[in-house]
Amino acid sequence: MLFNEGCQSQQDLSIRKDLLNQSMYLCKLLIDNSSTPFSEVFAAMALNCFHASRIESRVTEDGSLILLADQDRSLWNQELINHRLQYLSKSSIEAYVTSYHFEAAIAYEHCSSKTIEDTDWVRILSYYDGLLALHPSAVTALNRFIVFYKVHGFDKTKQELDTSNYQKEWESMALYYSFLGDMYKPFDTGKSRELYTLALKKTKVPNDIKIIEDKLLNL
Repeated sequence: MLFNEGCQSQQDLSIRKDLLNQSMYLCKLLIDNSSTPFSEVFAAMALNCFHASRIESRVTEDGSLILLADQDRSLWNQELINHRLQYLSKSSIEAYVTSYHFEAAIAYEHCSSKTIEDTDWVRILSYYDGLLALHPSAVTALNRFIVFYKVHGFDKTKQELDTSNYQKEWESMALYYSFLGDMYKPFDTGKSRELYTLALKKTKVPNDIKIIEDKLLNL
C-alpha cells in the first residue's frame, strides 16, 4: 500500500519518494529478520527496487507523470537494477509463486529492455497469464490485454476483448476506454478521440485525467 501510494498518489500528480523509501525499508526489515525471509518478501523487495529504479524518469519538471514508452531510460538507476537482481533470484528459494513473483518478473523485463521496441512482450504476456491464473481480476485481465495487443495486434485483441467475461466491469474503467483509444489511433483518429473523451468521463483521478488529455492533444 505504501509503495502504490508513493508511485501514484490519487491526491496529486507527484511521486512520493518518501513512501517508496519507507516501503523498501520495511521489506528490508522482513528480509533481515530470521523469522520472515520468505520467498514472497524477496519478490516484493525486487518489485520495489525495479520500480524505484525508474522514478527519476517518471515525472516532468512540472510534476506530470510520463508513460513508460516516453521515459528517458538513461535516467534509470542501472546500479539499483543490477544489484537488486539478487532479490529476484532469492525469491525462488521456495517451490511456490505469488503475485509478487510475477509482478517482479514483469518489472524486470521492462527494466532490462534498452528501448520500448526491444521489450520481450511475449515473455511479459506469459507472466501476465500466470498472474491472472493466480489472482483473476478485471484490472489484471485488462493489463494483460494491453500486452496481448503488443503481441497479437488489433483484430485478435478486439475479438477477445469483446467476448471477455470482464466486459461489464471494464465499462466502468477509464483505462479500458483509454486502451481502446490507443488501439484505434493508428487508423481511426475519430474513433480514438471518441474513446479518449469517454475515458475522461470515467475518472476523477488527476493522474488519469492528465494522461488522457495528453493523448487527445497528440491525436
